[in-house]
Amino acid sequence: MKKTIFSKLIILCLTLTLVATLAACGNKSDSTPEPSETEAAEEEVEETAEEAEETEETVPEIDVPEEVLGKQTESQYVNEYFDLSYSVPEKWFILSKEEIATIMGLAISNFDDESFVEMFKDSGYVTDFYAMDTVSAIEGANAFNNVNITVQDIGKLYGTLFNEKQLAEASADTVKASLESQGLTDINTEISEMEFIGKPCVTLAITSKSGDMNMYQKQVYLKNGSAIAAITATTLGEDKTDDVLATFKDSASASATTEEAAPAATTETNADASAINDATLASGQISIDGDIFTLGTGFNEIPSEWSLTPEDAEKYKDYTLNPRTTSGSAMGVYKEKWGYEFNSFHVMISLVNVSESSIPYLEGAIDYLDIPGINRSETVPAIILPGGLTLESTEEDFIAAYGEPSNQYEDTSTEFKSLSFRDGDIKLDIIWSKGKIDQITMMN
Repeated sequence: MKKTIFSKLIILCLTLTLVATLAACGNKSDSTPEPSETEAAEEEVEETAEEAEETEETVPEIDVPEEVLGKQTESQYVNEYFDLSYSVPEKWFILSKEEIATIMGLAISNFDDESFVEMFKDSGYVTDFYAMDTVSAIEGANAFNNVNITVQDIGKLYGTLFNEKQLAEASADTVKASLESQGLTDINTEISEMEFIGKPCVTLAITSKSGDMNMYQKQVYLKNGSAIAAITATTLGEDKTDDVLATFKDSASASATTEEAAPAATTETNADASAINDATLASGQISIDGDIFTLGTGFNEIPSEWSLTPEDAEKYKDYTLNPRTTSGSAMGVYKEKWGYEFNSFHVMISLVNVSESSIPYLEGAIDYLDIPGINRSETVPAIILPGGLTLESTEEDFIAAYGEPSNQYEDTSTEFKSLSFRDGDIKLDIIWSKGKIDQITMMN
């Protein structure tokens, strides 16, 4: 999931969600346009507040409880506060809280439901849920379907005086300028209604272009007191946002299966926990051309024969990695004997800073390692994984060594297959194309 193109697209989708919800609430964020661009929305807020003062209405005290955030397993998300549930459909998966935090550039260790509650208390908003389809994780920008939920406390005053339609209108007034500032073009918005979880709900549809890609988004608003949940579906190339949103149901629909789902996830995790190691390589290690790469070790500990391209070395030498953040993008390391071209064999790596102070970028530790396009490389070195598995190993070999996969996908029409395995915090993804291993990804 932390492939370079995906990180950028996912971050963009999260940013679009926050632009729409935060713009509606008068939140003072860096992404908020200049006052001239939000004048209409601000005037509406002021007029609504003045009307309340003139009628001497008392705004009731509204406290947003911790239960405003949902709970999730690997297969289900339930939010009783907003009467909302989501069961993962075939070929989709739910990102963990830690994976969401990683993508957003936050601390990547020990992130759980309680961490998100604290984040919500501190900032007033949080991305509470994110799911995407397996095909997106494989094919990238050609098939990028996802859905996320951002929950925000819009304030006691606005929460009382604003309804969902007014919030959508305030968002539409500012979203175009905000997205243009991020490089998107051909931006259009449309406010309407649709039936969502069995009731009519206000929606804000956003169409835009990122480069040559058409992006379609539809955001549904659910309001309870002064809290609002913005459910945002995103698809690229073709508008399938309604199909994505149709996956959601009310929370009662999930109650019968929640207790069954949790043990299933636990059983799966226990099965995945079979150690991915042998006497030579430990979990989180991989041998490439006789050189061992280890997750969690410093970038400066990469075997000396491997290096960045001269351009990347110059680019990153003056960069800084902020405290407890991941780089969010990957850079390629090459061995000189194979060259530095794109089709040359290389390893993509992203770095993390787990300390409490900023450090030089290239002093970060490896938290993601990806070997892409193995079959398109002219020369492929010997690769050995924990358990003695190699590029010649079969699906059965991996299952015998690591246990049942935590996730898998197969497309027989394209002879494509992927398996994911977990060992504690370490995740290993293996992708076969036309019967041969074509990509290996290992991450913390």
